[in-house]
Formats: sequence, C-alpha cells, structure tokens
Amino acid sequence: MKKTIITIALFILFNTSIVNIGFVIPASTLSQERQTSFLHNIHRIQRVIGNKLINEQNQIIDSCLNADEVDGADDFVFTPEEITLKDDAFHGSDSLQFTEWWYFDAIFDNGYSIQMNVVVISIVDQYLVTARLSVYKNGEIETMQKETYIRSEFYASQSIPRVILDGKQVLNGYIDQITGEWIYNVAFEFDDAKTELQFIGTAKGWKGNTPISDWAVILPKAEVKGSITLNEKEVQVIGTGYHDHNWDVKIDACINFGWIWGKLSSDNYAVVWSLIMKTRLSGQPLLVVNNGTYEYINIKQENISIFTEDFSMENWRLLPHKFTVIVDTEEVSFSITMKTVATDHIGIGLIQYWRYHVKCIGLIKINSQTETVNEIQTVEFMRFR
Repeated sequence: MKKTIITIALFILFNTSIVNIGFVIPASTLSQERQTSFLHNIHRIQRVIGNKLINEQNQIIDSCLNADEVDGADDFVFTPEEITLKDDAFHGSDSLQFTEWWYFDAIFDNGYSIQMNVVVISIVDQYLVTARLSVYKNGEIETMQKETYIRSEFYASQSIPRVILDGKQVLNGYIDQITGEWIYNVAFEFDDAKTELQFIGTAKGWKGNTPISDWAVILPKAEVKGSITLNEKEVQVIGTGYHDHNWDVKIDACINFGWIWGKLSSDNYAVVWSLIMKTRLSGQPLLVVNNGTYEYINIKQENISIFTEDFSMENWRLLPHKFTVIVDTEEVSFSITMKTVATDHIGIGLIQYWRYHVKCIGLIKINSQTETVNEIQTVEFMRFR
C-alpha cells in the first residue's frame, strides 16, 4: 500500500505541473491564421493529455483496489515467457510519461568491449531519443559518444526490431529462415567512433514483467563479430554479446532505491541476474539460466542469494566492488564471485549509474553437468537516491 500512496503522490505532482500550464496568445503579435493554427495545436495536446490522464487514473484506481495492506504485498514472482520478434519492436505506451530502450553490449577477445543503447523518453507524446556508444579497453573507458534526436528524426517499427535515426538504420533484427538463428545487425556512428556489428544468438530469449518495467532478454548470449572504428582507425573484433529491451518504464520506478544487474556465461550456459532494491538493504532477486541453445530455467526467489561486498567510496557514494551470486536447487547449483576490474560512472541529475567490468570465477552445475566460468563480464548499478 505504501508504494501505491507514493505512486499517487508522484502522479499528482507530475500531472498537476502539466495541466496547470497556461497559454497566453497576444492578439497583437499573431495573425488570425497563426492564432487559429496555434489554438488547434493546443487543443490537440489537451486531448492527448485528457486521454492519457484517464488511462493513468484507471491504472491507479486498479492499483488501489488490488493493493494488499500486509507487509510483502509488493513482492513479485518472476515468470519468464516465450518471445517473438514483435517483443523487440517499439511498444510505446498510453501513459503521459514513459521510457523505453534497446540495449546491446559485447566483450571482445582483444580486450575491447562496448555498450550501445537507444533510449526513448516520452512526455505527452513528445519524444526525446538518445543513442549512446561506450567503448572500453581492458575495462577502462576509451570513448563515450552520444547523440540526441527529436521525434521527427526517429523511426521504430512496431512489428519487428528496426530502428532508424536521422535516416540511418541503427539496428535491424530478424530470424534466419534456414537456421532459425536470431540475427541483429547493429551500426552506431558518431564523429569519433562507430561500430558495425552482427549479433547471432546462441541462447534462447525470454521476457517477463518486473516491478520496474516489462523486460525482454532477447539475446542472453550471442556471438558477435564486426568492426569498431576509433578516430578513423578500424579494429576487427569477435567476442560474446548480449541484448535486451525494456519498455513502459514510468516515473514510479524511482520509488525503488535502484537495481543491480549482470550476466555471465560458460561454454554452454548463460546466466542473467538482477537485484531490484526496494531500499538500500532489501531487494527482490531474479535469475534465469540458459542451458544450451533451446532451454531456459527460471530460479525461484527463495533459491537465489546475491551478496554485495568490498564497499568503498567512489563518486561520493559508498559502492560495492565484489558481487557473489549463489543458486541452490536440485537441478541448478552454483556460486559465482565477481570482482571489480574497473568502473565507469554516469550521473544524470539524481540518477547515478555505474558500469562495472568484473572478473567472474566459479562453477555452474546443471543436473550432472558442470562447467567453469572464468571471464570478464559487466555488472550495472543504478541508484535513484
């Protein structure tokens, strides 16, 4: 119920600031034709706001009616489901405000690694779109490139994974009709850096609903090949990658303290894990294991333990620098330790974000088969306060 009350407060604060905006048109400065056009646009925006307000209010009413007064009512049970290509298309939202993004990363054999994303932020159907590319060498940032686009420069299909920014195709995903492989061509281009990469999925994707958003892990593990160009110097790369997609992320995500998220893999297994932190000291874990190409296994919360250790000050915050993930079931068991190699910090107002490169060490056992984990991977920590 506490979450519902906070959600209502955020909603009222956010929407009051919108509906109280006044529009004054000095008749002496605008022609009759321009006044008519201006008023037409204002009325259109008011209709959009009105329709979305009704949708928001209905959602809040449903939340209030379904809220449980006992402690633990906000707990969730994560249940991954099958995906289709449409799950990685643009979803949008009926909400007044939402955020949606496509995320890719890869660790290459030559010490380079990259992270790429396209983020859509919408307020009353006005889109602000950013494309970001970060390139690392041995975990240390080499360059971060970012470009911002307005709605007219953004196109995203609502039926297939395809995004175009200012006339240039950034990502295009499809299923090979012969092999059944999920394949993505991803090309980010900026003044001082660009990537031309192909991701070929080697583990089955899945989707599910979390307290933060709808989330589809399209490629839990992928073979990645192509090139990175830095200051006109092209480097051929090959390695292991990952791709996911979040949508319908709303302002009430800030109710949480933040989240920690990561992944790791062995020869045939892939693990994606997350700890959604309701407070600094309490969290809701989720974890899915991919076994080979065609099977994924959901682990129940009570069988997941995620520990953060080795705290020290960084960027004026007390940060963990060691993570341990433990799973213990009859089918799956492992204990993986992740020690920090390097961190990269991004601050956006009150939102603080760190990307870690970590050394992952341990064993994964599924039934009677055991594999070794010994690799560099990434962990991300997002804090709202």
